[in-house]
Amino acid sequence: MKKILIVNHDSSLTFSLNELITSFGYKTEIATTGESAVLLVKQILPDLVLLDLNLPDMKGIQVLQEIKKSQSNLQVAILCSKINNNALTALKLGACDIIETPVNPRELELIIKTNVDTTNASKDLMQNLRDDFEKFKIEITNEIELLKKQFKSDEKKSECALNLSSRNATDAHTKTIDEEMTLSDIEKIAITRALIRYNGNKNLVAQKLGINRTTLYTKIKKYNL
Repeated sequence: MKKILIVNHDSSLTFSLNELITSFGYKTEIATTGESAVLLVKQILPDLVLLDLNLPDMKGIQVLQEIKKSQSNLQVAILCSKINNNALTALKLGACDIIETPVNPRELELIIKTNVDTTNASKDLMQNLRDDFEKFKIEITNEIELLKKQFKSDEKKSECALNLSSRNATDAHTKTIDEEMTLSDIEKIAITRALIRYNGNKNLVAQKLGINRTTLYTKIKKYNL
């Protein structure tokens, strides 16, 4: 049976994670400090570590680095209440994912299956995601084009209402806003709609938008979503 090491000092969250993970069919081990986590990794050789960054004795980033030193291929997912710079740094240092708390059971199961499970069920799940990817891209592209046409139409109506003397200023203003819409507003809308559509499941959102998790988390933080 695959083993998941939970590294967390919050007894309530640890209990919830333990209940969920065992219900998914995995065995769990628990560490409440960074030091004990590093030791357990060497002793039990878990298949996945769920690591809280706020531990009483060590910084989570330090624990991640120690784990990677001894087991470089071991997957480590970060537990945090909100995406922050520490979590993004952990991804850059080799963490495989970020799990926001309170935990979304569906997202937790998907992350575990993606990083641990090699059964046909897991492969089918990932295949379904890939199959749906192109369809979603087309839908998002159509929505973006519709928004751009709507925006340009509204701008054109406004321009017609202006007198000739202000037309040059309006053209410059329109160009600036249109560029901003393309680079900022539309991207924010696409990410927001995807988050809503997939109930905040960031694994799915990243898959559907064709970007990696680190990029998605950076953009979510940028747009305060």
